[in-house]
Parts: sequence; C-alpha cells; structure tokens
Amino acid sequence: MDRDLIVGAARAIVERNGAAALTLRAVAAEAGVAPNAVYTYVNDMHDLSTAVADAFIGTWDLTLLDSAAPRPAAAAFIQHAWDQFTLHPGPADLLGRHRVVGANSLALQEALLGFLTERAGLGLERAASGTYLLTAWLHGRALLRTSDDEDVPARQLAGVDAASIPLTLAAARLPTGDLDELELLLDALLGQGGPD
Repeated sequence: MDRDLIVGAARAIVERNGAAALTLRAVAAEAGVAPNAVYTYVNDMHDLSTAVADAFIGTWDLTLLDSAAPRPAAAAFIQHAWDQFTLHPGPADLLGRHRVVGANSLALQEALLGFLTERAGLGLERAASGTYLLTAWLHGRALLRTSDDEDVPARQLAGVDAASIPLTLAAARLPTGDLDELELLLDALLGQGGPD
C-alpha cells in the first residue's frame, strides 16, 4: 500500500462516478483499506483531489506543442485538452475547482513556457503572462464544461427585462463555436495571425 494506490483508487472513483463521489470512505473502500489508513498517504481531501487532477494533467500529450508550426501546434494542444475534458468530466471537474500544483502541472507549465519563449518567440515575461492566461482559461473551461446546462440561462433570464440587455440576448441566439473561441485564445497568446 502506498500513495499511488490511494490516488489510483480516487482516480477510479472520479472517472466512474464524478468528482462529487470522491469521499474518504469511497476511496478507502476502493483501495480495500480502513478509512483512517488513507490519511497515512494524503494530508486531506484537498491533497487527494489535487493529486487526482494532477494525474489527469499527466495524461495530456505535451508533444503536441512541438508537432507543427506554433499556431497549429497550440491549436492542436488546446483542442486535445478540450477533448480530455469531454472524455473525462470527473477529473475535469476537479481540475476546474482549484489550482493544481504537482509534478504534471509543473511539467505542463514548463512546456507552455518553453513553447511560448522558444517556439513562439515571446520574452519570458510575456510567456509567463500567456501561460497564466492559458492555464486559467483551461481551468475555467474545465469548470464550465462540466457544469453546462442548456436550460440554466433561459431560467435565469426569465425575470430579466429584455430591453435592458438587448446585446446579451442577441448574442445568446448566435451559434457558439469552439473554433471562434480557439481563434480568439490563439490571437491573445500569439498575436493576431500569430506565427505559423
């Protein structure tokens, strides 16, 4: 028995039943240990959820950042991250809940900084801002992706005076597309048109 066994048990629960199912008793049962034994290997539930989210980041393909010219490489990596959120909503939910610091998240940060400085030609200060922008955006996207509910905006807007928010209502009727969102993000990171 070790920390990897506990984190593996927690990952299995989150993959199977979602982030809300992550409890001390569930992890202990999944690992086949007494509940108090879990705390021998993790400090608390925050530590455990961070480890699960960090392990999730560790499944991402960082080599995509070197796969093509900078803009297509960044697009491929971001699309890959989106796909992971869709395929693994439980871990994505954990990732969206709080900042994750671990070996895999630090490797991601290092890869993004390297990509933005070496491949995209940004100075370290600008690359640091870009890395923060992208990681914060990915955290937000993970949280929103897992909490999407098509009916929520309609319910929340039911009591609002439509004349006070005409642009918001018009924008809500427009088709949304990940492609537009991706292009805006790439423009922010690499400049409009950015290096190809």
